[in-house]
Parts: sequence; C-alpha cells; structure tokens
Amino acid sequence: MRRYPAPTTNCPTLIEASASSPHRLEISDVTFSQADTGYTLADWEHPDAALKRSFDDFYRLIANALEASAADAGSVEHVKLALGAPPGKRLPYLPLLSNLRVRNSGYELLFEHLRAKWAGPTGTRRRWFFGTLITDMGNTVEYVPVIEMGRLRRDFRKVIARTGLNTIAFIEIQAGTNYPQNGHGRTLMCHAHFIGFTDDQDFDLRRANAVARTGSTLTNWLGAPTARIEEIAHFSALKRRCYYLFKAPFKGSYLVRNAAKSSGWETKHADVDHWLAMRLAELLAQIDYRQATFTTGEGTKLKGDWLRALAEWQRPRRNLEQENFAAAFQEVWTTGRTTAHRAPVEIRWTTNAPPSTSWKDAMTPRIQAVSEHRARFD
Repeated sequence: MRRYPAPTTNCPTLIEASASSPHRLEISDVTFSQADTGYTLADWEHPDAALKRSFDDFYRLIANALEASAADAGSVEHVKLALGAPPGKRLPYLPLLSNLRVRNSGYELLFEHLRAKWAGPTGTRRRWFFGTLITDMGNTVEYVPVIEMGRLRRDFRKVIARTGLNTIAFIEIQAGTNYPQNGHGRTLMCHAHFIGFTDDQDFDLRRANAVARTGSTLTNWLGAPTARIEEIAHFSALKRRCYYLFKAPFKGSYLVRNAAKSSGWETKHADVDHWLAMRLAELLAQIDYRQATFTTGEGTKLKGDWLRALAEWQRPRRNLEQENFAAAFQEVWTTGRTTAHRAPVEIRWTTNAPPSTSWKDAMTPRIQAVSEHRARFD
C-alpha cells in the first residue's frame, strides 16, 4: 500500500457561520504545517478534520435546540458564548469544556507539548500509551444529574497510578441515548482518557492492563473491561489520540439486546439528539480543564506547562468576569418545548457525602436482568 505524507492543512478555528448554512461553524485560513507523517489518506480521516467535524455537528445540534426553545435573547447569547460562538465575541473567563474554541486550542497545544517529549532521553526507548477508563460511578440520569467529580478523579488516578505510567488524563462526558428512561431520561456518562509514557524498558503492557482492571475501584454493570490501555506505536498516531481527548460529544451509545453476550446486552454508537446535546453542553459549561485534568508521575509537569500555554492563549481573548451559564441553560429548559424540565446539574467536587444512587436506582430492573442472564449464560 502506497504511503502518502500528511498534507499541510488548515487549523480549525471557529468563525462566523456562513449565510448558506447558518448553523455550521466554518474554518478560518490559518495555516497549520503538519510535521508528522505516515497517514494513509484512504484509511482514515485526518484528526484535524475529524475534530472540526465533531465541532460542527455538535454546534448544529445546539443551534437546533435553541431554535426549538422559547428562551430569551440574552440566554441564547449566553449559551452560544459557552460554546465559543460567535467567534467575534470574547471567550468565557475560564477554559470551559463546553467551549469549542478552547477545545481546539487545547488540542493543538497538547500535541505540541507531547511532540516535544516524544523521543525521551538519549539512550532510552520511550514508549507511549493511550488508555480509557470507565466506571458506573460516572453515570447519572439526564433529568436530575449528580456528577461525582471528586470520586471520579480520585478513583481514575488511583487506577492509572497502579500501571506506573507518567500520564495526563482527561474526564470525558458522553451520553447513553436510550436508557434508563421510565421518567428518568437518558444517561450522562463520565469516562477518562489518558496519554502516558514510560522509559522503563521492562514495562509490560499486558500486566499493566491486568493491574488496572484488578479490584473493585472501577465497575461496569455490563461486565465490560473497566480499563483498556493500548500502545501508541508510531508518532504518526499521536495526534489522533489527542483528537479523542478533545472531540465534541456529538455521538453517544445505544443499548440493544444481544443474547450472545454474557450480559444479554451490547452498546452501539448512536447519534445524540439536540436536547441531549444541550444537556451535555450545560454540564460541560460548569467544568473547566483545570478541574477535568489529572495526572500521574511526570505528567504533573506536563499538565502545568500545557495549562499555562492554554491560559496564555486565552488571556487576551477572555471576558474579565465569570459568567453564569447555569442560569442561561436553565432558561432554555424552563421555556422550551421539551417533554420534561431538567433540574440544575449538581457537581460534587469532594467525597464527603455518600455517593448518589439515582442512576443505579433507575437502572435496577436492567441490572437485575443482566444478573439473571449471566447466571443462565454461565
């Protein structure tokens, strides 16, 4: 198969929507010289293009939800500001997860910082890895969401630390599009992705996966592996892994029956509708990258350097005071033509109170069905 060098492409930056497609966030002509090579253009979409598409698709969903609502002009403008649109406006005071312009800059800056560390010290063979962690503790219901951020950061960091990798990790928020329902709405899910490295020549990837999955710190009601670590074998794959850390959550998971599975169910990728996208944006607008990022080992310095670079980029563009985005999103639910009003999002940053059981309670019939099917399956 012939290999082509990666092209020089445009760097995604949000600008005014075009007249022909008012809900599409176009891309400005800022030249980005792609240094990494080895992409096969016929095999996969370039990470820059994939990131741009995720932003466009997610913002289009938000715009559709705003059109369907009866929110006042001020609230609509605040919701758009939380997403980073229109680009002529200043950015929010903090580097919010909801802001697509912040995500884009964070993506570019993190890649540059990782590229500088790729080779490692002279005489060593530095190895790089990408990991995903999931847990039931990260699940909450759509209508009355409680996010246990303090516990998630603690538990995810504890599991990653077992591997001995030096990592920078990010909380990712996605949606389950068709469960639990029955008056609870759908599922909002908090996972974690990380990029890490080691200079230990004896590092065993198989053992690292086994250690990360050991114990009951992380759980999954379907019995799926709670940790998955893969090696980033080539530098050409590094930017695609960065894409996974910053893509917009325009896709979710759909639960379907499958008797061939030990749980009796399986999840498949699904589109997120505009109301669910709005709920995700509401949650993302109340968390910033300082709070959603955590580290192990030498990743602590990497995080500090990256956040300082992101702050330097944002400083001349940001508003001087923090904005009350929670109230703006609640205005959409209060006045919108939705099937149910959504309660304000509760984010718990500490572990002092007992964890919320709302999602587990809502999922009890399904969890019992999984246990019964597994007993027959075994």
